[in-house]
Amino acid sequence: MVIHPGHDFPRKITEQLEGYSRTLFTFLSDPTHPETTRALNTYTNERREFEYLTAKRQVHLEELYSAKCVAPRYVHVICSPMRLLKIMQEREARFPGWEVQWIWEPVPESCTPSNLSNVQECVSKSMAVFSPNDLEASELLGRPSAPSSAEDIEAIAHHFHHMGFPAVVIRSGKRGAFVIRAPHGSQPLQRFWVPPLIQDQSLVVDQTGAGNAFLGGMMAGLARGESLVDAACCGSVSSGLTITQLGLPRLSSPCPQQPAEEIWNHDCSPQQLLLQIRNNVSFLTPSV
Repeated sequence: MVIHPGHDFPRKITEQLEGYSRTLFTFLSDPTHPETTRALNTYTNERREFEYLTAKRQVHLEELYSAKCVAPRYVHVICSPMRLLKIMQEREARFPGWEVQWIWEPVPESCTPSNLSNVQECVSKSMAVFSPNDLEASELLGRPSAPSSAEDIEAIAHHFHHMGFPAVVIRSGKRGAFVIRAPHGSQPLQRFWVPPLIQDQSLVVDQTGAGNAFLGGMMAGLARGESLVDAACCGSVSSGLTITQLGLPRLSSPCPQQPAEEIWNHDCSPQQLLLQIRNNVSFLTPSV
């Protein structure tokens, strides 16, 4: 993960991130952007409004490519379809040997019907997952409100599946996430719901970053060779650990040599949580 800390980036956050891992994060300072990029999330019912409070510092493709000694096999991008097309073109022109798979989360302001044709252009063999949330997916299809039922979410996911995306993940907060994956090799089409880790909504303290955490966790699962089902379960655990407190989750018992024995948020073993989620995945019949 590449982080651009400004002079005002809290030292406490840096220490907490380094407590997770000394090798996972790459901190890159940019003198042309002395302040940390900050934004404001405002929630009204189930709608989120997002506003930058400082100048936005974009992550450049070269930074991702060279952050570690080995270029990543998966990259989570949060951007408009036009920016994604430019990123993919730049990767092909500058780093032709880099076999990367994209996990794409469209920025909310780009989720308009006028951008649907641009979304279609982003379908490619290097696109691993397309993942708007339920409201963003609905707005792309010209529907101003979030879907009201699981069936509506499934129908929207099928629309993007038929556009050609190999995997579509519609994140839907307290409903969990609906996933549809195209047939691959001898494996048939898959459709399933991954439940949220947090079932009791009174335990949700701050949902900021839940979608990012879901896709980051899912990407980590894919990068270590998990199936899409198990990787999506990783996403649910990651997201759930993020929303039950203000700020970052707490790693209270780090075990670098035995990650299965880590304890998060004082009492949570990731392996136990993954098993809990995996046992409650709801598979649908493959016909659409």
